Amino acid sequence: AFPEFAFLADPAILALADVSLKNRFQSHSIEDWGYLAVIRSERRGGDLLAGAHIGPSAFPTLEVGGKAAARLTGSPQITITKEFPTSVSIFAGGSVVVDRAKITLEALYQNTLKDRDDDVLRMAAGVSFHLDEVADFLSLHGATVALQYARELVIDAIPDPALPIDPEPLRRAPSTLLRALVNLALRQPASVRISSESARVNRDTVIGEIRADLDGRTTLRAGGAINIDDRDKAVTLGVHYRANDALVLEAAVFSLDGPTNSPFGRFDRNDGLFVGVTRRF
Repeated sequence: AFPEFAFLADPAILALADVSLKNRFQSHSIEDWGYLAVIRSERRGGDLLAGAHIGPSAFPTLEVGGKAAARLTGSPQITITKEFPTSVSIFAGGSVVVDRAKITLEALYQNTLKDRDDDVLRMAAGVSFHLDEVADFLSLHGATVALQYARELVIDAIPDPALPIDPEPLRRAPSTLLRALVNLALRQPASVRISSESARVNRDTVIGEIRADLDGRTTLRAGGAINIDDRDKAVTLGVHYRANDALVLEAAVFSLDGPTNSPFGRFDRNDGLFVGVTRRF
């Protein structure tokens, strides 16, 4: 299965078609290689970064095709192919330290070639702050709080699978994939492409974390993320212990919650515990 696309687990899909999932991988030819260029500048009190990338996109798209009309037109099966289309990205970011605060800004513009996915502008702004007064009051070695907001703007979207028609079956279809299937049944195109929107994380997200350094060795942290549009969330609590320069122990519990077709909600049965040991030799 493709976990990036929660709607593939929709029971209504199985009622309409026998679904076959495939991956379309990049070839070894030069035209499918990826290229990355980065410029960094680090100075006292801040740093800057800029770069460009051409190659496979960071987010996959789906192509519904083959015998894709499925049972809507009597065909036995649909084929859904996942691929990472070639895209051109430019990005820039920087941070600056102001007193006890560190402010960061980042932006990335991605243009997907041959209109195989949405062209998007992704931005993030954050601030972290040392809570010296709180640390002194609680006799801590140190305390910090961090807050970040991430936002995505779609500059040029690929056509919705339901367009250019909008009959009653499309209005009733509860998911992007079902709309694509109805579209295939009524229009009979060779294939229908579904954008990476469901797979793109942090499209409208608030992320926060609080850290408390107890004694220079033991650090407690609590954090979480909320997707505003998707109405889902993730919460984590953890501890990090540095026994010495060569041994680090850590543990964390995390909880995911939200609608079944949301980035975190699709994993709401996967709350768990993480335990890690890092040993340097």
